[in-house]
Amino acid sequence: MPKFLKFSLFGLSLLIIFTLTGCGQKSAAPGSSGNSSDSSRATEQNGLLNGSASANNEAGQIFEQTVEVELPDSPAMKTESEIRPLLKKIFGDVKAESYQADIMGAGSLIVSYATSRLPTPNDLGAITKAMKEKGYKVTMENNSNVQAVAMFTAKPYDVNINFDTKHPTIGVQYNPHFEAPQY
Repeated sequence: MPKFLKFSLFGLSLLIIFTLTGCGQKSAAPGSSGNSSDSSRATEQNGLLNGSASANNEAGQIFEQTVEVELPDSPAMKTESEIRPLLKKIFGDVKAESYQADIMGAGSLIVSYATSRLPTPNDLGAITKAMKEKGYKVTMENNSNVQAVAMFTAKPYDVNINFDTKHPTIGVQYNPHFEAPQY
């Protein structure tokens, strides 16, 4: 198996685990007192959001409680600054809630973004269209109406995006572009 494929599969696995486990999310606001905004965070943590209007209200409350983290100085930040406006256009406001930088020493960056609303299955089509307009080639796209994953390639960074329609979170992985050898 080519190194590129191994690296991509490993990175995608990390991204999915990172996003779906809620790494970096707080279970309640500091100084919580058990009020409804605290319980909405716990509800989201347990994956109980169901796409209803009240679930989107809860997603908005969770978003407001989320503290944005400062992303590290990374070679991937140029690509992140190009992709973040695309995410904001599709999902409304987004905040970087956690990250992992320089995975395996390759200059990659994984960011978990909190969204102000729940993602929908249709968002994958909007992401794909916007990424194509930015010059990215779609290398993989999968939508199960609950979980969606897409991989895009372009120089200098390839981008993998995933989300779950029951969580107001998007995972994005920025990997240095690698050309697989032609045999």
